[in-house]
Amino acid sequence: MRILITVFPKQPVFYTIVPLAWACRLAGHEVRVAAAPALAETVLAAGLPVVPVGPAGGPAEMVRRAGIGFRPPEGLRDDHVRWPADWAREPVSLGLPHRRYFEEITLMSAAIAEAQLDDLLAFGRAWSPDLIIHDATQFAGAVAARVAGVPAARYLIGIPGLHRLETTYGPELAPAYVRLFEKSGVEPAARPAAWIDPCPPALQYPYPGDERCLPMRHIPYNGPGEVPGWADRPATRPRVCVTWGGTLVEWEGAGMVDRVRQTLEALSALDVEVVVALSPRLRGLLGETPDNARFAVSVPLNLILPSCGLVIHHAGPGTSIASAACGVPQYTITNHPHNALIGARIEAAGAGRNTLLTDIPEGAAGVAEIRRTADALLSDPAYRRAAGRIKEEVAGLPSPVEVAAELERLAEKVPVA
Repeated sequence: MRILITVFPKQPVFYTIVPLAWACRLAGHEVRVAAAPALAETVLAAGLPVVPVGPAGGPAEMVRRAGIGFRPPEGLRDDHVRWPADWAREPVSLGLPHRRYFEEITLMSAAIAEAQLDDLLAFGRAWSPDLIIHDATQFAGAVAARVAGVPAARYLIGIPGLHRLETTYGPELAPAYVRLFEKSGVEPAARPAAWIDPCPPALQYPYPGDERCLPMRHIPYNGPGEVPGWADRPATRPRVCVTWGGTLVEWEGAGMVDRVRQTLEALSALDVEVVVALSPRLRGLLGETPDNARFAVSVPLNLILPSCGLVIHHAGPGTSIASAACGVPQYTITNHPHNALIGARIEAAGAGRNTLLTDIPEGAAGVAEIRRTADALLSDPAYRRAAGRIKEEVAGLPSPVEVAAELERLAEKVPVA
């Protein structure tokens, strides 16, 4: 088959699908990855062929060019937009401020899709794929599949309950999503032929209705990199990884530095070895670190996590499911709804603790709270046992090779309306 993969222009989104892309290639299928020019080097570094689509620049620049006035959602920073517990299970519990959050994300996704759509459709006409795989926020993939008359498989990136951004979690398709199809002269696609979901069942919500889901074992991949010598040596003290993700750095920049410094100050009083996994930009913003900490700049996270006894992070989906696959307890400090949802599910499974950023005091009181929580996670073996159970659960899911075989059958059997 010819399989076209197209992704939202962010590295963590692409990284999630790399093992499946390689599984499809090893099964003998032709694979192309259609991605923004800014993502081209990342795709090539993964050993996959790339087709640049859309203008240069990242997602924020594409949105600015579209002139829709998008700004990163404020998430959980204000008490008046606190989110109901388990909102993904009961979307009807969401109020107007919550739906505005999704409207912003949907507008952003639609603007990026529109910037890439002409190039993507032109390549689809020239190459004639048999199947299109796209992530939940890459609306252009759904349109391209409808235009080409082939099935679309939509892959998720580890966020439990993230199925319906094109509806803003309401009963109707979002107008911005519908317009993309109308401009291409096709009927809107209300759902993909199948979902590909790496989220472990222990962290997952039930799928709505008769949605078809292909669960897939998550194989942690965070790009190429050199293995640090210390990463494969047993730690003499518990090793704690602190990371806050590249996407959050792009949106918040210096605004996130204080929370990282507060976390490092909290860990400085514990008998632990701290590894700060971060981008060059965040490294430049942070300055000095405590004596018990080392920087791991641009080191792929999957090379660090297996040796760690705890990871402290913002509950980004890539970090969360990689940590789950490695069996590492997690302390999540969150301020965005999807991230908070992940953190809450990890805590409910007994594999970690989740705290809203707005609930952590500033100054010494916040440092003391973070220290107490980290110490509890390291000293209570119940967290490690629960994380180990999730690791076993992940290992028992269908491999990317098995999912590739399912996709082959899907493309052969599923009629496209």
